[in-house]
Amino acid sequence: MLFSQHRRIGNIVLLSGQVGIKDGKLIEGGLEEETREALRNVSRELNHVGLTMDNVIDVTVFLTDLPRDYAPMNKIYETCFGDPKPTRTCFGVASLPLGAKIEFKVIAEHK
Repeated sequence: MLFSQHRRIGNIVLLSGQVGIKDGKLIEGGLEEETREALRNVSRELNHVGLTMDNVIDVTVFLTDLPRDYAPMNKIYETCFGDPKPTRTCFGVASLPLGAKIEFKVIAEHK
């Protein structure tokens, strides 16, 4: 990962945005591969603080091409979270770090 930061406030963990970085470089293969790797990075960072994807309560998704990339992103996203799904907001943005197509920012809760 390029850079990661989290902050814990009581039972809440705020995780900085995660893109599809592996071995210090943006993963190749397009949106689907970036989405999978970014979500793996989210999971790894949560594991560092004793949490899993089941602890995620809110997700913000940033996409550089929201109309085209929402559906393929959503198909992968749906497989990563159980029910109830976390709340989610998606934004279309002009650009992301390292030319990424997608970035996830999450809020998780220690239960």
